[in-house]
Amino acid sequence: MRQLVVWLFLIIVTGCSSVIDVKSVNIATNLTWQVQPASAMAQSIEQTVLLTATHSGNRHKMLVSTQSKPDLFAMVAMTTQGVPLFELKLDKFGDITKKTYVPLPISAEYILSDMQIINLSIEALRANLAGNNVVVETSFNDKKRTIRVEGSKVIDIEYKHNMTHFIHHQRDYELLIEVLRQ
Repeated sequence: MRQLVVWLFLIIVTGCSSVIDVKSVNIATNLTWQVQPASAMAQSIEQTVLLTATHSGNRHKMLVSTQSKPDLFAMVAMTTQGVPLFELKLDKFGDITKKTYVPLPISAEYILSDMQIINLSIEALRANLAGNNVVVETSFNDKKRTIRVEGSKVIDIEYKHNMTHFIHHQRDYELLIEVLRQ
């Protein structure tokens, strides 16, 4: 029994690492996102945020730190108590490496696609969203974005002073991203 406990502890501490060869992500019915390489995220600010995710009435909080270089984009997440959750790395070829410390309810490529949709320019969104009748609308001096496919609202993003509110209508989840440190 003691050996089993030690073995499980080592698995949790070392995590599970894998490379994901995903070039596009289905973000909604008839809508895909072309995963962009690390160079696309180079203009992203290196920051630490408090991310509050809400899905089906359940709320989860985590701290997420990002770092951007022309050939590498990295994201590290932990609980608000400091327990490591995952690490994501995106390279210059668009390949994703993930290391998870605890099982996650969402795949790494979905986390990354949401980050790219939130942070990339309107031009990049329009160029890399693929589907039937995709419309990307902006309002309030680009402080609000709406993505529609075939007339149905899929995603709303609202940018405030140090906060971003992301709503995925088809998948019924919300992200509230509060910048803690830049």
